[in-house]
Amino acid sequence: MSRATMGDRSMIDQQRGGERLHLSRRWLVLGAGALAACGAEPPARASVTVSGRPGMNPAPGGGDAPVTVSIIELRRGDAFDAANALTLRNPEAALAPDYLGRTLVTVVAGGTASRELIVNEDATVLGLFADFQNPTLRAFRASIGVARGQRYAVRAILGPDGLRLGSG
Repeated sequence: MSRATMGDRSMIDQQRGGERLHLSRRWLVLGAGALAACGAEPPARASVTVSGRPGMNPAPGGGDAPVTVSIIELRRGDAFDAANALTLRNPEAALAPDYLGRTLVTVVAGGTASRELIVNEDATVLGLFADFQNPTLRAFRASIGVARGQRYAVRAILGPDGLRLGSG
């Protein structure tokens, strides 16, 4: 293969059965761009904000204890939806083979914490698990579906009734 320059265009000459094939650099770049555009969607991104309200996790000595929230990336959410609070403390074991990873955030009553995530490309669900001292009669988990190429703003609120997703 030889390379020749003609003006501001680069030409690639290739001998094929006596015929010369000329491709300008512009066409090569456009072709490469078109092939790249055929690729998969980028991973989902999620901005997760967790806020703690008074009464969210009563401590034995009074006041509220901090709560650690696990943001769990999952292939599917069936096992997460069926799991109890004790098993979710070890999500790798409880949620296998759907478990893809987790991010932890700890919140105090009256406080807020945030995490920015690039979601695993195989994930279809983000599960949030709030590890309350006493999860009885409280919502301790919530989940949302995620899709590649999308951005999500997730707002979780910890209060006396447990974990909820919402805008307030």
